[in-house]
Amino acid sequence: MEEDEMQNECFEEEVAAINSEMRFLCLELMKISTQRSVPFPQVMHEFITNTNTMKLALANAENQTEKLTKRKTTKMC
Repeated sequence: MEEDEMQNECFEEEVAAINSEMRFLCLELMKISTQRSVPFPQVMHEFITNTNTMKLALANAENQTEKLTKRKTTKMC
């Protein structure tokens, strides 16, 4: 099998996995929407907002960890 074919196959597998995960998330958000009697777009917006907040929090935590690591390394020298 050629390298291009292998990369294409790998890409297709990744796309399939992403689609599967998206279907799962969509079903879970639909359940939440039904349980809370809230329109699906509102639940989806809330999920996306929470995801973005988590992403920012993780990035900030990573930056703080890097700063602390640099300080410790500098002090040890």
